Amino acid sequence: MKILDARGNKDDVARALAIHPYVAEKTTGQAGRFSMDALEAIYHRLLNIDERVKTSQITLDLALDTLVVELAR
Repeated sequence: MKILDARGNKDDVARALAIHPYVAEKTTGQAGRFSMDALEAIYHRLLNIDERVKTSQITLDLALDTLVVELAR
């Protein structure tokens, strides 16, 4: 995100991450759809999923399927 925050473009991202420019283009497009607050909330949800899976409260498949459905809304 720092590259994009500094007005970098997909070519700058591709060089910094040593990835193909097409992948960088797709990644930068997706990055623009999320605020830092949204990304932080998703991260915390993933952390919660990790804990629940490791304590056998939920299966990984169900947890990830549920997360994807909720994020797609």
